Amino acid sequence: MCFIFGWSSCIVLILLDPFRFGCGVKIRQLRVPAALENGSVPAAILDCDYTYESGDTFSLVVKWFLNSGIQPVYQWIPPQPPQALGILANRLDLDYRASEDNYTMHRALKIISPTVELSGEYRCHVSSFDTEDSQRNTFLIYAPAKFVSIQQTKLSDDKVNISCHALKLFPRPTAEMAIYKGRKKNRVVVPGTTLVVSNSDKLHDLTLFKVFDDSKLSAETVFECIFSIQGTSYSVRDMLTYHPGSSKPAFPKPTSHVKSLILSTEPTLIVFLVLTLVTTS
Repeated sequence: MCFIFGWSSCIVLILLDPFRFGCGVKIRQLRVPAALENGSVPAAILDCDYTYESGDTFSLVVKWFLNSGIQPVYQWIPPQPPQALGILANRLDLDYRASEDNYTMHRALKIISPTVELSGEYRCHVSSFDTEDSQRNTFLIYAPAKFVSIQQTKLSDDKVNISCHALKLFPRPTAEMAIYKGRKKNRVVVPGTTLVVSNSDKLHDLTLFKVFDDSKLSAETVFECIFSIQGTSYSVRDMLTYHPGSSKPAFPKPTSHVKSLILSTEPTLIVFLVLTLVTTS
């Protein structure tokens, strides 16, 4: 339409209705659900709401991409039926219609039983011979911890190891150890903790620990561990009350040792990748 009547006419049309009239295809909004728990809903809809002009209908193409992939995971070329590709093959309801318009009805993704492997940044790309537009948005699917605990292990008469454990989370959570001090039990985050992370099938197992001197702890010390997933309301914690000098070492000296590689350091934690576990005779 703009090419027929000129750019001045296009500007007038935009002022009259900026959402319907424009110079070619235009994505109004890429809508995704709020963060979802893994396997918690039967379906989720990601909607690429766009406008087009009559001249675009002969060459309209809608594609969806996931993360940095260069191959589409979804493609629709009206009037052909839509296609689910790659990781989304057999994961979409291809009969779903986002509208009754023949050129926007299959613009959206209806993901069946969304799980963590489909979490990520989605990009919708709409094009015609004359114009194109794209937008990105993140769809987060998280997995809560299968197990959380805080434990004490006496290493000697005056030293104790406090360790926090959380298993099978996605994405990787933040981990924090705190101690409650004084009569008012003021909460203080513990500095200098060590974080060990292992991964399996995109899920993360975490252990956060630190060795304390009994002489520096109060007679009744309360420890707390918190694991939180950013971008969600999910947070889980466990607490432990420790009495310094109350027990002997819980275990004999270990007969195995772990070789670790430091991946990165931060002010309050060190992340280790466990490379090998060698059992000595």
